[in-house]
Amino acid sequence: MEHLCHGSPLMLMEKAIGDKVLCQGCGKTVSGQSYGCCEHEFYLHKSCVELPLEIDSFFHKCHLTLHKDYAKDSERRSICFGCKKYIPGFRYRCEPCDFNLDTECASLQNKASCCDEQNENSGNHHPLPILEKEEKDKLSCKVCEKFCSGPTFSCDRCGYYVHKACMEHVMKEVMNFRHPCPMLLKKLPPYRCGICDQIRSGVVFRCEKCDLNMDVECVLRHKMIDHFSHGHPLTLSHMKDYDGACCRACGKKCSGATYSCNRCSFCLHKSCCELQREIQHELHKHPLTLVDKSFQCNACFVHSSGFTYNCSSCNFDLHVDCTSLAPSIKYEGHDEHLLTFVNHVYGKPPCHVCDSKYSGDSKYSGDSKYSGDSKYSNDSKYCGDSYLRCVECDFNVHLMCVPLPCVIEHPCHADPLVLKDCHIDDASEDQVYICDVLDCEMERDPRECVYYCEECDFVAQLGCVLGEVLPLLQGKHVDVERQKVDRDVAIKLLERNFISFIDILNSFDEDDEREMDLVRSSFLKECGILDQIDDGITKLSRQIEELTEQLKELKAKRIQHISSTRFAQSSLTEGFLSQALELRLNMAMASLL
Repeated sequence: MEHLCHGSPLMLMEKAIGDKVLCQGCGKTVSGQSYGCCEHEFYLHKSCVELPLEIDSFFHKCHLTLHKDYAKDSERRSICFGCKKYIPGFRYRCEPCDFNLDTECASLQNKASCCDEQNENSGNHHPLPILEKEEKDKLSCKVCEKFCSGPTFSCDRCGYYVHKACMEHVMKEVMNFRHPCPMLLKKLPPYRCGICDQIRSGVVFRCEKCDLNMDVECVLRHKMIDHFSHGHPLTLSHMKDYDGACCRACGKKCSGATYSCNRCSFCLHKSCCELQREIQHELHKHPLTLVDKSFQCNACFVHSSGFTYNCSSCNFDLHVDCTSLAPSIKYEGHDEHLLTFVNHVYGKPPCHVCDSKYSGDSKYSGDSKYSGDSKYSNDSKYCGDSYLRCVECDFNVHLMCVPLPCVIEHPCHADPLVLKDCHIDDASEDQVYICDVLDCEMERDPRECVYYCEECDFVAQLGCVLGEVLPLLQGKHVDVERQKVDRDVAIKLLERNFISFIDILNSFDEDDEREMDLVRSSFLKECGILDQIDDGITKLSRQIEELTEQLKELKAKRIQHISSTRFAQSSLTEGFLSQALELRLNMAMASLL
């Protein structure tokens, strides 16, 4: 016979195993009946000769044509897309797609296997022959969950049955998914799908190497797609953090379900890939179209590259992260439009209230005398980088420059929290100020206002209670008392390494002054009583000194008269006088004590 892979006729012959002749079609040893050309030492298994010249395979969407790989050098030999091994001989090829499949993988179309659930870890897989089943047998297909009828892949030992049509359809779809590793259709206990992140049970496509499970529904639903941001088709895959790929849309690391390009390193998060192409947003009067470019967001002023919603006629860009923003806060200083809360505004937009700017990207900026470093600014008020903005008018005001609710209730604490200009326990050099909210417990900026419970000494920084503050600013609750934060208090307290008495006196209001006057009056009265006590002590001290001198004189006279004839009488008299003086001295000492 003649074969397209060899120019000379091939003769049918018998080959013994010991001859060690290799088949030019599959690369395995030829034994038994084979076709060959002894002159050119070209041999083929009878089964390889009978291979079809063209096939359709679930590995590829296009027709595949039989070719012979003549390359002897392993570096030039083709690699099979199915098993990732070098192709030793015949291959099925798609020229436009540069796709190759060896004959063994090409023959898998009518083969399948199941996993023995009792010996799952041992990898004991049973062959699934195609048997005719009837609906009356009430055997459920593991893919569509309907009763099996007609050709069915069957394993009576495991009770595992799949319609032939379901198996072929699912296998085609999973190859379109293009996961780089082989995946096995298995039956598992409840598992989490790596694509939809839902808990599933039953049949699953599993990759042991990547610890990846894909339920059948996701395999059938997710196919190769075309996206406006890239010229090549994108395929859904499962990525790990350590893969290092970054999403083109948002610039963040790709993890989990990700659309990627098989030809280059282009990647998109599944969520970014599914963004609406056109939206109508409250921050702009014209429709906005999703484009991929470098831009500066008109809402938060961030400079970035990637996906942005753009109005080309107005040169307006809206950061994808800012599409959740909406004007909702009424402010007396800007009656034209509602203001939009932007948690982090980049750059240095001037505030229309304090006319100060957020200086620098660091948490604490500017020169300072506090602690000898640059943590705190003493030459300008610090108002944070959270703004209320009118994007249309470019009107900006710091959140801490507008009247804030005086009292709020928050799940982080049982008692109401009261607005406080600042809370500084001790302005010492090593003092670290902490937010007490359980989900935070991070260092806070002492220059910022806080919500405080004095009874529990509980401090919550403003950023941790925005969920309660913003609804009150939006007017969702009536009769809410508000007050402006005094930014000067914290700055003055942090300018020195200590809190001086003068700082405290200067911070008093009228009520504090009246209370201080009462304290001063009481203090002066106490000082008067102390002066009287001092005068009494001085007089008593002088009396004691005089009595002591008199006692010394009497003792000297007693010695002089000790030899006189009136010794007894004189001695008795002097003794009485000495006792009297000692008694008087003791009384004076008791009065002094």
